[in-house]
Amino acid sequence: LGLRFEAQRCLENPGRFNGRRPSQIGEGIPQIPINFLLQLCAKHASGKKPYRGDERSWRELIALSTDYAALFDVQPYSTFGLLFKDTWTLVPFLQELALYDSLFTITQTRPSDVMKLLRGLLGWLDPDQKRGIGWTLNDLFAVGNAILSSGGSRGSSFISHTSIAARCSGVDARIVKFALDEVFSHALPGANQRFNKPTDAPEDALPREQRSGHDFFERPLLASRDGGLMLFEKALAAPAIIEAVFTVLRSTKLKNFESLVGEEMEHFLRQELGAHGIAALQGDYDDSLGSHGECDIVIECPDTVIFIEMKKQPLTRKAQAGSDTALLMDMAASLLHAQLQAGWHEVRIRRDGFLLLEKDGQRRRVDLNGRAIERIAVTLFDYGGFQDRTLLQQFLQAQLAAGYSPVDPALNAKFDKINAQLEELRTQIAQLQSLVGGRGEAARFFNCWFLSIPQFLVLLDGVDSPATLRLALWNTRHTSLGTLDFYFEHAHMKQLKAVGGGTR
Repeated sequence: LGLRFEAQRCLENPGRFNGRRPSQIGEGIPQIPINFLLQLCAKHASGKKPYRGDERSWRELIALSTDYAALFDVQPYSTFGLLFKDTWTLVPFLQELALYDSLFTITQTRPSDVMKLLRGLLGWLDPDQKRGIGWTLNDLFAVGNAILSSGGSRGSSFISHTSIAARCSGVDARIVKFALDEVFSHALPGANQRFNKPTDAPEDALPREQRSGHDFFERPLLASRDGGLMLFEKALAAPAIIEAVFTVLRSTKLKNFESLVGEEMEHFLRQELGAHGIAALQGDYDDSLGSHGECDIVIECPDTVIFIEMKKQPLTRKAQAGSDTALLMDMAASLLHAQLQAGWHEVRIRRDGFLLLEKDGQRRRVDLNGRAIERIAVTLFDYGGFQDRTLLQQFLQAQLAAGYSPVDPALNAKFDKINAQLEELRTQIAQLQSLVGGRGEAARFFNCWFLSIPQFLVLLDGVDSPATLRLALWNTRHTSLGTLDFYFEHAHMKQLKAVGGGTR
């Protein structure tokens, strides 16, 4: 497993590496666990002599890792495996989903969006203020941009301190070295040193250096023994650049860092929508019964009103490793919380016919006027397969008959909060049913979405108005290929419609 793993090798045979591709008749072959292999190769990037880099070793590695991944029995072969989940079967299925992603899928971000995201999410900080040994945010942005513009377009490559410094005109060489060595690189012996299997996850009670699990996602580069730096596939490095900048800022002990980034998420998305010709309304309101609400973003399309609620909560490493308690807590703090907020907006605008939003002393009335309603929960980073619309509907439907109690008494307070949210969801659904009647029961959560900021940026490609945003959403609204991969399905449907000339 100490072989240097080239991402380009995976691209030569995409059928074995491209994530879930189930069929209606359940055919297929065991997949190669590309993400698991990448995590192990990050751990053993330098390797030890004697090297075995021949084709026989490659085939042996692929066969062994494929057999090992198959033992977890989490690969779906049929498109029907995603359907018909109930309260009892949903949580085990979520655990399988998390382990599948940990084994087979790669968290990526479009490299061209990284600097836009960083500058937007950190807009509340002075980018020229000197911190630490004298670095500024603009210095880190310059080095991060130089990393993403280095090497080839595909696969891993080696870069040097001098090559990056040459791309960072105006940045002190000492600052460039600090950024590369202390911010963006995993020092020797490297990343993932306490990672061995997909179910490894950090124990919070242990010191950081003793926690198991992978940490490759925290920094984009690996230090090599000859003093150079290894850059894996750029799409893999992109989200790690964001995390590396966040990590060094946290070390400066900025007050309320997490909450301020969360607030800036809303401002960033509103700006992006504005750049695409979309007015993003926001504000507080009181309805006719005296209930108070706050809308993060409201978008008025000709025949649809879209409510967007944003949550910064990431999918934690414990959840990625299949911990049922961590999965439930993460999903409750992100998807469930956001959908509850958007759901109350829907209840109140259906009951009153309008919402009167107030922000900074200005008022804006949003009238329903018989329009449809869409509700979108948006997280900062990807949740992988958990953001699929079919899974989202299964998850929310199952919660209507659910109640949870943890084995660990220390989690009682957190699970009491989750159960209170579930009771609120049942109350909300009852009120919606009284407003829309039986016609809404069959597709109770069909108007719900779960997206990340990077996914939303891809969704906005080619969008220039509220009407074209609706078209972009409708691109995949009524279609599911069972891949649980937003990027693939969105691109696939755009391609099909381009070939067929369809626009609806």
